[in-house]
Amino acid sequence: MKKNILIIMALFTLLACTKAPLLLKPGSFIAAKSSRPTCGEVTEILLINTGQAMMAEKNMFEGGGNAKREIPILCALLKKGERYILIDTGLNHHFAFDPGDYLGETTQFFGEMFRDLPAMQPGQDVVAQLARMGVSPETVTKIILTHGHVDHTGELSSFPNADIYLWQKEREYMSRALGKLRGVMQNDLPDKHIKELSFENSKPHLTFPGSYDLFNDESVVIVPTPGHTPGSISVSVNTKKGRFLFIGDAAYTLENIRKPVLTGYNENRDQTWETIVRLHDLSKQRPDIRIIPFHDPDLKPTDSMTPTRLITD
Repeated sequence: MKKNILIIMALFTLLACTKAPLLLKPGSFIAAKSSRPTCGEVTEILLINTGQAMMAEKNMFEGGGNAKREIPILCALLKKGERYILIDTGLNHHFAFDPGDYLGETTQFFGEMFRDLPAMQPGQDVVAQLARMGVSPETVTKIILTHGHVDHTGELSSFPNADIYLWQKEREYMSRALGKLRGVMQNDLPDKHIKELSFENSKPHLTFPGSYDLFNDESVVIVPTPGHTPGSISVSVNTKKGRFLFIGDAAYTLENIRKPVLTGYNENRDQTWETIVRLHDLSKQRPDIRIIPFHDPDLKPTDSMTPTRLITD
């Protein structure tokens, strides 16, 4: 009996220590310089709000309380020449009508994250907003998926001509049997047009250890930012007004990056912290780069039905 009690006490001690590591300190990473004297440019960026949710601060910041903040659910459209590229696709249009029927088991994930399901207005989905601008789904040729959670994958299947770029690790994560309980809708990812990325033996970009140069001109560079999910990625975009970095959920807010402070919800705590330190170091070394988290409350537009132009040609 005494032996069993000692074993149980040892297990509790082990569990209590699982949060210990996080030894990495801000200032650990140096930004790599561009390998090109001049880079290609994206000529237009639109930030699109596909809905909103209430998120508890304890999920946004480790150690936070139960107070909730209203967050947007964003994605972005890039224009390069005559080509359109999406970074994520936001919520599925079913959220304006019958989200429960669409979500099934994934409803449990939203219960953990938001308590209430995210909401959108009819016509707020990315396809409807682009259509009002005269951009049809057929003209979008590339989609970069920051990660596989349902509030980022909702309209992937609505773009029939788009190649979908995601990290190989995220494809594996999305295919797991328990994916629906972790916020993944496997059916959102089409069977065709999938481009799986690997960052092995690739060049560093900014403070990140690897990269994938989408157009081979440093205009759109995909970098690994794991932690929130195993295969989370971010997108570095060069424009005539400087560089932007779209980070999906690598950090929920700029507050996570500036302090820095760990997010409360993540799949891998140590990887998330390393990513946040890389983002923090980048923000210090390159304050000219505008970092865009896709759920930052400060980025919620006043008009939720109209995209925000970050830059226009």
